[in-house]
Amino acid sequence: MNKGYAGTLHSRMMQTAGHFRQTIAGIDGAKNFPERRVSEIPPSDAPPQGPIAKILSDMPSDITVNLPRKGDILYFQGDLPSHLYVISFGTLVTILESPSGDPVAWEILGPFDTVGAFALLMGFPYPATCRADTPTQVRGYLRDRVWGRLEKDRTFRETLMHEMGDRFQVFLSRLLFAQKSVESRVSVSLLSLALKEDSVHGQTSQPVLKVTRSILASLSLTTVESAIRVTKKWEAQGLLDLRSPGWIRVLNRKALEDISGKG
Repeated sequence: MNKGYAGTLHSRMMQTAGHFRQTIAGIDGAKNFPERRVSEIPPSDAPPQGPIAKILSDMPSDITVNLPRKGDILYFQGDLPSHLYVISFGTLVTILESPSGDPVAWEILGPFDTVGAFALLMGFPYPATCRADTPTQVRGYLRDRVWGRLEKDRTFRETLMHEMGDRFQVFLSRLLFAQKSVESRVSVSLLSLALKEDSVHGQTSQPVLKVTRSILASLSLTTVESAIRVTKKWEAQGLLDLRSPGWIRVLNRKALEDISGKG
């Protein structure tokens, strides 16, 4: 992600935070956006557990979306939002498609997390694509109904503000890291794990790290596919040993340090 793009994203997020309290209280001009076609399945009987899910438990969802396969799309970057989504079960990942073509895994969401709230409330297109990382089911609540509930229900308003504020802080903390290339981010993650291993067992020239490519991808703000591609490339170059599933042996720490410094 180039610095100009990150700066634009940062400005948009700061503007969003600055107006969030006013917006969530009921700013005028709410629009009815066209709804994307999605598949529906019977609602789950599982009791809600998250704070937002509990508050909305007395409000029937307008749609239930089934994403049975990894990679199934809930919405694309640039789509206009029509629903506030709450995850019933499964895992979603939001992928930011940067101008360089380097995908950034911006956020990983699990059961009872809300999805797409910032874009819905502010009335701008989704800044990232949201797709299933595991078989997932989400419930959707129409924008107008969410607005109505926010205006009448102080607990819902304050709870949603608190959740969005916490996640906004996470977004900001990731901006600087996200500017680095995917190879730089993966190398930084591996070196950080190696330092942790050093603190336990003492420094070695070829540390062995207990980490899956999935976890490495999460640490590096990228997709599992990108983490696999990068680590296989480094295996071919003699930087890593990937022969043991769930373990990565660093063969050339100096090379990773050089890559991490390239940005």
